[in-house]
Amino acid sequence: MPKLIIKKLKNFVKGHDNVYKIVLIFWGFFWITRARIIFSKIKRIAKQEALPKNSHKVLILAIRSIPTTNLVYFDAVFGHAFKKLGCAVKMLYCDGFLNSCDANTVFYNQKPQCFVCKTLGPQVRNSLGLDCIFYRQYVSDSDIKDIKEKVAKLNTAEMLNYEYLGVNVGIHAQSSAVRYFLFGSLNLDNPKEVEMLKEKLILAMIATKVASNIVEKEKPDRLFLLHGVYSTWAPFLDYFRKEGIDTIVYMNMSQRIGNFLFRRNNRANDIMDVKDKWLDFSRIPLTAREEEKVDSYFKQRLLGITPDQGMYAKNFDNTDKEKSLQKLAPENKYSRRYVLYANVAWDCAIEGQISNIFKDVFSWIDTTIEFFKKNKNYQLIIKSHPAELIWEGSSKTMADYIFEKHGSLPDNITILKPDAPFSAYNLVTSDTVGLVFNGTAGLELAVLGMPVLVVADVVHYKNAGVVYQISTPKEYLDLLENPGPAISFAKENIKLAKKYAYFFLFKSMIRIPFYREDQWSVIDWRALSDPKKLLDREGYIMQICKKIVNGEDIIIS
Repeated sequence: MPKLIIKKLKNFVKGHDNVYKIVLIFWGFFWITRARIIFSKIKRIAKQEALPKNSHKVLILAIRSIPTTNLVYFDAVFGHAFKKLGCAVKMLYCDGFLNSCDANTVFYNQKPQCFVCKTLGPQVRNSLGLDCIFYRQYVSDSDIKDIKEKVAKLNTAEMLNYEYLGVNVGIHAQSSAVRYFLFGSLNLDNPKEVEMLKEKLILAMIATKVASNIVEKEKPDRLFLLHGVYSTWAPFLDYFRKEGIDTIVYMNMSQRIGNFLFRRNNRANDIMDVKDKWLDFSRIPLTAREEEKVDSYFKQRLLGITPDQGMYAKNFDNTDKEKSLQKLAPENKYSRRYVLYANVAWDCAIEGQISNIFKDVFSWIDTTIEFFKKNKNYQLIIKSHPAELIWEGSSKTMADYIFEKHGSLPDNITILKPDAPFSAYNLVTSDTVGLVFNGTAGLELAVLGMPVLVVADVVHYKNAGVVYQISTPKEYLDLLENPGPAISFAKENIKLAKKYAYFFLFKSMIRIPFYREDQWSVIDWRALSDPKKLLDREGYIMQICKKIVNGEDIIIS
């Protein structure tokens, strides 16, 4: 009953613009008061223990000053940590200039909250205690007019791969529009979707122009930013990389909640920036303690009790789970089972041409389904991603796409809805082959010694050599017909897969102490209340910043 009441209150607030704004403003003042108390302590500690000033200039692409509390705090804490190391730090804020915020970027039909930044931004930034710069200082009205005129002259095909100042802003505009509509491809016959593509292209070009002028005027030697995708972040990452400036992206990792991945001069889905470290690590056997950590982690996943699985479990349909599993395994009906682990359709990890085998995730799914239509002695189970339960509320799901494209499917092909309470492991039998585009299920199955066919090339664990390599569509189809080579490879490669799992999960993902480990992206206020411990020279935050400043790989030694 309380949950229902809270839901009704939220819907009421969102349905009335003035009430919605009043609630956010009151929440904003509470946020500011708390931030002023916390960051006054952090600033004092950072200043008291600061090292002599050095020549490093760090630009933090903070973008928003409110309402995304956890990420605002993340950027600000790291800003003070860099200052404690003697670096000059500038925080770059949009300040409502773009009339586009996180809500407009990643939530379909959610009310934009830029007015909160415009109304309370100065007070928020003052409470954080760091030097700030703003978009409007680095782009003029004539620049924006010129950008809009350029976009107005483009046809749709030109927009999709348009380059501006050496950055392919078209790709980033496309990924932003895809994320807005929460489906993995745009319908370019739909005027609304084309208009959104134009809007995101203009935003990407403005971001690129700001990036170029900041490089020229401020001359930073480090860029620190969230994930580096979409029109908001990606142009900065690409422009700075083009100019040879060191970039560091951070990612909040759902596989181990409260842990972050840091990538230098790369996006999160590639291992190349730490390849040498991995090669060194791969030559040494895991210690007993390290192997126990890996085994314990995957045992918890098998039991379905890790925090990330808990995010989805409350939305699962647990009715007759065992009976449903039995229905998926009719006795002696099929000679082999294949499980396709689908991505979320709009996932930024599948952005662009990242597979040399298939054009995109959809052509992979189409090809796979056509194979099983012709080979009815094999069973195909398509497992929808459980994240659709949280994010896909008003969009087309992957199952919707399959039914629209393929219509009625034969009995040997089953599509599981995202609320099906089965983990990746519940569907695995002794004769199962996993099919993955570039999801983490590929690594998880490799650790279990299960054969898995991974078809994208931009996959950190594939480049690490822990899954069977495929180069052409013919090789993929041949392995569907006869997966023997992949089965042999998987059995012989368990030790290396476990070793890489440890490297990725426990060395590359670094614990951030002011985030909770039991809930996704939630601040631990007790940890923030002890800034001396938070910014201890031997603590993770200061160690990360030292590695960034020194140009080292950002993994745990």
